[in-house]
Formats: sequence, C-alpha cells, structure tokens
Amino acid sequence: MHRLFPLLVLTGSLALAAPLTIRGVTASAQKSTNPASAAIDRNLNTWWSADWTPGQPYHTFTVEVPANSVVRRLNVAFYAGDARRAAFLVETSSDGTTWRQVLPLGISSGLSRELQPFDLTPSTARFVRVTSFGNTQNTASAITEVTVEGDAPVVVQPAQVTPAWYVDAVSGNDTNPGTQARPWKSLARASREVLPPGATLRLRKGQVFKEVLNATWKGTREKPIVISAYGTNGDSPLVKGSSNGPVVQIRGEWLIFEHLQVSADLPSSWKAKNPSFSGTLRCPNQPQGWTTGFTFTASARNNVVRQSTAYGMTAGVHFQEGSEHNEVRDSRLVKNTVISTNTPASVKYDDDSGAWGVLLNGKNNRVINNYFSGNSGCSEDYGVEGASFELYKTSGNLILENTLVDETTMAELGGTPTCRSENNTFAFNAYSTRVGGQTLIVRGHGAKWGGNPGTRFYNNTAWGVRDGILCSDGCSPEILSARNNIIVQQQSLNDRNHALWTDGTFDDGHNLFWRVGGNPSVRYTNGATRPTTNRTVDPRLVNPGANDLRLSAGSPAVWTGTGAPLRLLGLPVIEGRVHIGAQDVAR
Repeated sequence: MHRLFPLLVLTGSLALAAPLTIRGVTASAQKSTNPASAAIDRNLNTWWSADWTPGQPYHTFTVEVPANSVVRRLNVAFYAGDARRAAFLVETSSDGTTWRQVLPLGISSGLSRELQPFDLTPSTARFVRVTSFGNTQNTASAITEVTVEGDAPVVVQPAQVTPAWYVDAVSGNDTNPGTQARPWKSLARASREVLPPGATLRLRKGQVFKEVLNATWKGTREKPIVISAYGTNGDSPLVKGSSNGPVVQIRGEWLIFEHLQVSADLPSSWKAKNPSFSGTLRCPNQPQGWTTGFTFTASARNNVVRQSTAYGMTAGVHFQEGSEHNEVRDSRLVKNTVISTNTPASVKYDDDSGAWGVLLNGKNNRVINNYFSGNSGCSEDYGVEGASFELYKTSGNLILENTLVDETTMAELGGTPTCRSENNTFAFNAYSTRVGGQTLIVRGHGAKWGGNPGTRFYNNTAWGVRDGILCSDGCSPEILSARNNIIVQQQSLNDRNHALWTDGTFDDGHNLFWRVGGNPSVRYTNGATRPTTNRTVDPRLVNPGANDLRLSAGSPAVWTGTGAPLRLLGLPVIEGRVHIGAQDVAR
C-alpha cells in the first residue's frame, strides 16, 4: 500500500554491506569553492554545496560505483549536520538514464557531522543519485562526504564466504559438523554453537522444529548474525514450542531473524484445568496459558525480526521488560488466540488478558510495517479480549505504518501509577475491521492502571470501529496528542460507543470523524473543548470494506492536515501539503 510518507529511515540499522569504490562524481550545480569532488575526498572539512531557487528542480548529486554492484547502503555526512536536519531521496541506475527509487525519503539525525548510514532497497546499479530537498534552516544543499556500501561485482573466494551452519529436522544429525551437506538435526545443538559475528544459521524450509530456539549469540553492527531459511521447496521453517513459555528466546545482540514461522501447541482451557468448577462459563473451550513467539528478553539489544510469521500464541512477539532498541518489521502477526488469564467473573472479575499480536513491556523498541489480523480470544470477563498492540509498563516505543485487519482492538496502554506506559508514538497505521473494535485506549493519572503521558497518535486511519480514541481519568495535553487521524465508526452502535470520548481537553486537531451512514458520536465532557479544525465529515476512502483505506481524489482529507506533528517525527513538511490519515490519494 502506498502511503503519504514512507517508513521513517532509522540510522544504525542492520543491512549487510561492504564499501564500494567510488569512480567519479557529478552534480546538477555547484559552487566554485565547493565542488562535487569535495564530497568524496575523505575530508570532513570540505563539502559540495549548491543554492536552490524555489520553483526550480531540486539539485542532484551523483556518484559512480563499479557496474553491476548491488547497492545496499548510502553513508552521508552533512555540512552543519549537528545543527540541522537535511531531507533527500536516493535513486540508482545501471545506465544513467533509467532510475529506480531506493530511498523515498531520508532524514538526517541533526545530531552529528559524521557519516550517517541510510539503508537502501538493494538494487544492481552503476550510479547512485541523491536529490536534495534542503534542510531545516534553509533550502541549500551541502554534503561534506558520501560513501556507498553493497556487494561489488567480484567472485567471492572460499576464504571470504560467510561462515554458515545448517539444521535439518528430518535428515540431520547432531554429531554432524553442521554443514549444508551434513546438517545438525536439533535447534538445541545449534543453540550450543558459538556463532561468530557475521555468521548465518539456516533452518531447512518445509520442516517443523518442535523445540525452543535459544539465541544467545552476539553479532556486531557491521557483522550481525543472521538466522534464516534454506532450501528450494516448502514453506518457511516452523519453530513450534510447547503450550508454555517462549518459542524463540532472543537473548543476544545484533541478531537478524528472517523468513521464519513460530507457533506453539495450544494449552488447555480454564474448564479443563478446573474440572470441579460448577458455575457458568462463557468460554469453556478457550485456550488459557502463556506462550510467546519471538521473545526479546531483558538482555536483548539491537535485534531485528523481519519477513516472518507468528501465530497461535498468547503473543506473537513479546518485548520483555529490559529489552531495548529491538525491532519487528515486515512480518505477519495473525491468529494469536490464547488468553493468558481467563478466570470466570464469579471467581475474579477484570483480570482477563491476552491474545496479542505484539506485547510491549520493554523500552525504545520499534514495530514497523507489519500485518495484524485475528488476534483475539473469548473472555470470561469481557466477552472478547485481544489487541494488535498491548503496551504495559513500557515507554519510548515507535509503532509505525502497520496494517490491521479485523482486529478487536488496535492498542491499549496500561501499567501502574508508579510504573506507567508513556512517551509512545503511533503513526501512519491503517486499521479496518468488519467485527467492530476499539482504536486507542489511554488514561490520565487518575486511573488505577497509571497515566499514559506523552502518547502521540498521528496520521492513523481506523474504519468500521465501535470506538475510536478514548481518553479518560484526567485526559490532558500532557497525556495525549492526536492529530491528522481519520476515525470511522461502524453503522450499528450503542450509546457507549464513541468515535472520540474524552474527559479533558488534550492536544487535538485536524482529525476527521465519521460513521457508516453518518452521525458519529464525538464527546467532549467535563468542559473539554473541541478544536475547530476537527471535522465531522465522510473521508471518502476508496474501498474500506475491502481494506483499501486510500483517499479518493475528492476526499476532504487531502491537503488539510497539519505538519506540526510530522515535524516532531523528523519529517520536513510544508504546511498545506499534508494529508489526514495513514494513506495517500489513489492514483
């Protein structure tokens, strides 16, 4: 799906790359004292610069690398890079005529004059072209140094091959050396091996590994350890745990997990565990227990799960307390249907929880561009329980550009008054549901679950929900900032359902509220004021019933958003050129 903005570019990511030789450089314009060649002279005291006139084409800076190189990363140092943020896009070409966009929008950190890494969509190319959009201080282009990384077009000698080990659950043997010809059989054997930085561990496609994978290895930023798949036949390998505990325990650093599936045996129901109970049950057959898929433990740092699937558990992904700077992206978190606590209301009320796509208890982690669906279970207390994102005693997380289909809840934040969920950001997430659901539940400091100060909710779209944004127990600007969002309620509702409900004025504006058939419920209570930039109007989405949440050409969301929250996310935007919602205009 094409969105208004691409994924935020996060420096320090984990792409595998090596330096490529730069054979030449050209620029669309340059100052005589600051030529293009100054940006490839390995001297941070010289730079290329060019002034830009509004209305004219943006300036470009092009470097040449060996033909047929696979370009993976661009490193750029910006003039005055510790005082301002620069914006640019990157394209590659094999012939200098036909160009492919490999980084739609790069944003420098504004914190350093040193080289900053930007991962690119890998492409085979001879030329790498940077189009500069200026910076947060002016429209000029100024680059002090550029390097390019990727795979050079050379034959790799055997001594240069990345060390790799293989696991085959059917034909392997743990007494083997772990080569592709003589693989190991078990993940337990693989877990005991000391994998060096840059190594790979590969599980055979089409096989089920009925055991836990303990990943304690430590790679480096430059040489992460990759756990992936091999073989030409079958689905991605499935790591399937028991009905209790984590399936993939990530304890190390700089690890990449890709092209894997994780699941677990279903635990028994509360009724099966308590056969003498004679009361009424809502959910006699609902699995109850604790099992998690990709589990970032307290020691996990700088790890990535990507292009993988987790299903059939309490939480598909779990960022445990203490885990930091980890990421799950480009993955599927679906049908995680186990409830962790599901006692009958007559035994104890208001304690049911579980059935989450992602459970966040750690800090400063990222959930980017994933697909969520069917993460819910039968609840004795509430009827239905589950969520795409459950945030509990967590802070500093970024939840960006995810797609949610038929989820019962997008996100709920909780904790305690002394250990809160705070300073979390949700942006450009698209949520469509035909089963009804709740979008965002946050609370002020009066809640028994603790307040959620610093919650930011920008440019999200929710369609077909029962409830949109709910902010209670002392909502205020300290608690919530919600701007540029589209909330569309389902047609059949009761008096307790609201597109927005708040008991206090918060940082609010440029939101669109609607209900299928009209007349959404938007409630500002306790004297809270509604901003004039909020509108009750049909956003005219292309085909939300088919999960297409793009804006039609005549949508009132087109070019009517505010750029203020996006600048907080590091995006240089022009006021009056910002859409409302998560999606771009259909072309």
